Amino acid sequence: QTLAVTQPQRVRSLTSIMSTPGGRRYRPQPKAFGALFRKPPKSAAQAGEHLVNVFETIGSKAWPRDKDRERIRAAGELSYTRGMNPRGFLRHFGAVLAAYDRRPKLREVTVPTLIVHGTADPMFPLSAGRAMTKLMPNATWLPIAGMGHDLPIPLWPTLVRAVARLAERADVRATVGLEHECWNGRQRGLKSLCPSWACGFESRLVHERFRPRRRLSGLSPFS
Repeated sequence: QTLAVTQPQRVRSLTSIMSTPGGRRYRPQPKAFGALFRKPPKSAAQAGEHLVNVFETIGSKAWPRDKDRERIRAAGELSYTRGMNPRGFLRHFGAVLAAYDRRPKLREVTVPTLIVHGTADPMFPLSAGRAMTKLMPNATWLPIAGMGHDLPIPLWPTLVRAVARLAERADVRATVGLEHECWNGRQRGLKSLCPSWACGFESRLVHERFRPRRRLSGLSPFS
């Protein structure tokens, strides 16, 4: 979000997953705070079990998680072996809570945007994602029933399809924009606007071929 707001020329599309529009309006539930601030582990095995316990609290309850547990345990062990820094976690968490209110600027973000949020997220409520969708003029809202503050393996195909369709929309939008600039440049004799200035008639064909598609709608974890 911050990059899209501060450097819009560098962003073609935006996917925001289980996030907020900033400010202090949206806070984690007490049980989420408790899970995150348990006594830190002192070995790789403890770190793996610690991370599993964290996601037992903040993760999805409505989706099968047997494979997730093994993946999360391995990630916890690897993170500890690689180098664990409790102060780094505190700085990261503090930065999330201290983030400025982005609502006024999010209205200016016009790139194709996908906003994903779980209905059972104890870290940030569903209303945070819904608020972002209402603020951003080109946003698609994808709430996922029963998803917490994690990405359960059974949901990966749904999320991949949603992001892929967003990328297609962004590519079409960028292509049409480039060819529109190219054609206008040709009409005015400004050859430098076009990467291949001799495109001529082809640019009009591109306009016909790449028409903006309808926004993504109706996608669910059961599709």
